[in-house]
Amino acid sequence: MAVITNFDTLKALHENARASSAGRRDWIKFADTMIDSFPSLYRTAKAMNGRSAELEKALRDLVAQIELRTDCMDGRIDRAALDDQVETAERLVGVGPGGTR
Repeated sequence: MAVITNFDTLKALHENARASSAGRRDWIKFADTMIDSFPSLYRTAKAMNGRSAELEKALRDLVAQIELRTDCMDGRIDRAALDDQVETAERLVGVGPGGTR
């Protein structure tokens, strides 16, 4: 069976399997595909979890720095002091200066 990491394809296989009963061709096809695909799916999910945690940390750091660098009297932000956090966030989301990818 082929390794499939496309969730739309897996969803379609799952729906077909649920429409049939255990032991039927569609059910076996889905089970075989999941067994073969699981290691790749797990690696993908683990990488996504790591990236999500990295993005969350960068955003929390940026928000904390914005709070620290905002003048409470007039609301102005010391933008130059945020450069490191902004660059980190831009790198993580794949956006360069000026909002380009």
